[in-house]
Amino acid sequence: MTQSSKKGNMGGMSRASSRFGNKVRPKSLKETLKRLLETFMSEKKALVSAVVMVIVATTGTITVPYMIGRATDAIINEETLLLTTLVVMLLCTYVLISFLNWLGEFMVTKASQNVVHKLRTQLFQKMESLSLAYFDKHAHGDIMSRFTNDIDAVSSVMTQATITFLRSTYTVVGITVLMFWMNSILALAVLFSVPLIFGLSKMISKKTIHQFKGQQKALGKINAMVEETVYGLDIIQTFGNEDNMLKRFKIANKEAYHYGRAAQIWSGLLMPLMNVINNLTFSIVGLLGGYLVIKGHVTVGVVTSFIAYSRQFVRPLNELAFIYNSLMSAVAGAERVFEILDEVEEIKTFSTEKPPVEGHIAFESVSFRYESDVPVLKDINFELLKGQRVAIVGPTGAGKTSIVNLLSNFYRANEGQIRVDGKNILEYDYAYYLSQFGIVLQDSYLFSGTIYDNIRYGKLDATDAEIKAATKLTGVHDMINKLPHKYETKLTFGGLNISQGERQLITIARALMANPKILILDEATSSVDLKTEKEVTKAMTELQKGRTSVIIAHRLSTIRDADLILVVKDGQIIEQGNHESLMRQQGYYHQMLSKA
Repeated sequence: MTQSSKKGNMGGMSRASSRFGNKVRPKSLKETLKRLLETFMSEKKALVSAVVMVIVATTGTITVPYMIGRATDAIINEETLLLTTLVVMLLCTYVLISFLNWLGEFMVTKASQNVVHKLRTQLFQKMESLSLAYFDKHAHGDIMSRFTNDIDAVSSVMTQATITFLRSTYTVVGITVLMFWMNSILALAVLFSVPLIFGLSKMISKKTIHQFKGQQKALGKINAMVEETVYGLDIIQTFGNEDNMLKRFKIANKEAYHYGRAAQIWSGLLMPLMNVINNLTFSIVGLLGGYLVIKGHVTVGVVTSFIAYSRQFVRPLNELAFIYNSLMSAVAGAERVFEILDEVEEIKTFSTEKPPVEGHIAFESVSFRYESDVPVLKDINFELLKGQRVAIVGPTGAGKTSIVNLLSNFYRANEGQIRVDGKNILEYDYAYYLSQFGIVLQDSYLFSGTIYDNIRYGKLDATDAEIKAATKLTGVHDMINKLPHKYETKLTFGGLNISQGERQLITIARALMANPKILILDEATSSVDLKTEKEVTKAMTELQKGRTSVIIAHRLSTIRDADLILVVKDGQIIEQGNHESLMRQQGYYHQMLSKA
């Protein structure tokens, strides 16, 4: 389908809410974590390799304090050979640990980035398949924030936390087994820290999850406001509204600041408090170990090992607590990503039929409403033969754009049928049906890239010769040749580095490239000067030849030659006919023309 814009009137509509209800969304930490884990498990090979490496490396790590204790006893007992052997074993163990830790982190990082890559792709594919109604109800900047801030939050935690979680969990289990094997009394002293650490983590996580969610939402609002400001900067400056926009931004920024500060303060409390517990555990082990050495129940080497184990045991607990706390940011981001992924897509294709389209259009008792019970269109009936032109006129909000949206199958009628060449439009393959349309709106839209790229958008395999033929036919060829780089001229996002008239002519050439059977023209000349209007009108005349055309008219002077004129008011066709017959009726059309 050729479409010059998705802004303007067509962007202001929304569908019946019953068609766009969401699936069950993540509402709890457990559910979202489970879903994240399921997503992560798509990289099983890399994860299994990383787990093996972590297990081997961590096994080496937890045996180091034991060897240090044995070395301490060897020094006391003057066992030189044993001491030398233990030192060599320690050196080899440290080298192996370092290498396997690096390799394990590499594998997990690769797996994490693959998952994030898939999530971004899924999110983009989902966005392309969602209805226009979804984008009507959600700020574009907030949607962009889910692609950036929220995905990044998931990415950073998955990359950094996965290897730490695996290592820390295995370390805790391994050290616990070793400590009880060496001395159960000292082992219980070290385990004293466990309930304190998890109780503290749970308390802080309850505080941070709410703050992190608020922070992500606030960042979404900021993105939406920045987008608004960038696209509407000329209007803001024209009306001198800079101070007002700055005040609005400060409010949104302050909200993000408060949420972010609260989240960081609470999460920042975790490590200092963990250090207190760590030092307390260290002191208990030292005092109790000294007492047991004096009583002759353990050797100095065993106490040395336990002192090292107390540090080594509490550190992974601290890391697990910190991971759990930082995971709240990922959960908040993942929840917002899953919200989009869980949006129900409207069933667009009811058939795979792709019969030739000629352009015979018929509306049969069509009624339509959006989210409210108030009908937007009521009992619309008209017929347009192949190659004819229909102009739709009426006051703002009368329902003109709604008729076009229904014909384009962007929205579906609640009652009645729309037929093209005698077939209900729902009986066509959706993508094929849309490909039969060329749409030129009053707000012309171009993509970043060259002029070649933008015109070729109407036919991706078009040759340069075909493109130039289309531009010559629509009268834009000479204009393009006056530009510094001609057809290779780079256009900015939206084509804002060329004039409105130049953009409009390029969009008409783009529509022509698609060779559509049905044209929808939303008064493409309403925002250009008189000289450019003549050029655009001439180009549109060429475009309409041999094609069925539906024209939304704002300037009544442009629709006198239409084969059929529909006068729409309050969602109903109150008059229809050609210009002469409507003028003879002396009705609403006559009044509109008299006031124009």
